[in-house]
Amino acid sequence: PDAGKNTVFGSITDETSKSVIRSILAAGNNGTTINSIGFQRTSQAALAFNEHAQNLPVCEGIKGRLEVTPGESVSYALDLPQPAGSFFLFARSLNLQGWGPVNRLYQAAGFSETFDIIIDDGVAGRAFYNIANVRHPDALAPDQSLLAGETLSFNLNGGRTMVFDFENGEGGTLLDSSATGAVAFTVLSYSPEPYKAVWRMETSAALFEFRAVLNGGTATQVTGTCVAYEESGGSLSPLAAGTLTLTRTP
Repeated sequence: PDAGKNTVFGSITDETSKSVIRSILAAGNNGTTINSIGFQRTSQAALAFNEHAQNLPVCEGIKGRLEVTPGESVSYALDLPQPAGSFFLFARSLNLQGWGPVNRLYQAAGFSETFDIIIDDGVAGRAFYNIANVRHPDALAPDQSLLAGETLSFNLNGGRTMVFDFENGEGGTLLDSSATGAVAFTVLSYSPEPYKAVWRMETSAALFEFRAVLNGGTATQVTGTCVAYEESGGSLSPLAAGTLTLTRTP
């Protein structure tokens, strides 16, 4: 298997199986064709393991109707509300040979009602579309509307702390350990995905961007790591790396 892409774990306990492994190794690269691999649980811990209770992402089709207005828009009308952690992926192909992404839409809270999702601008002419929903049961990044009343804290290397208190999804107040007193901030953009997010926030004196990886969460808190940037001279410059904590209302 390719390093970092596949993980196989287990043990070979009998000589017959060990001789097979030795033969594969002796054949060298591309010297063996493996048609199938089977795994058997033997220990009590393995037998008790429930692979369906691990909150793994689920890729599923969605029911709805594709609606095309040539030269203007391609949209998909959902027939059913979608559950929390819905991450829609839209790809387009002109010849069924190559596919390219055209849009993606993530909703941590799901969709409480049906509506039309804009996929494409419709200017490519005739095309094929692939539409899928990857549902993440333990998605960590909240929708922007859910940031109201929450506190986002960054602890950056070097000892600097920045605490953003959201009055709503559009902004609130910032307490920065490198400055005196709290200042107002505005959310310029927020790009959430199931386990990562990018915030761009602005005060009267500076513009910040935080690129975060979210790696754990409870009913009241999400934790992760981040890299912070600050705008200087019209471009973003690295500020520091660090950790983040998003305190949320259960």
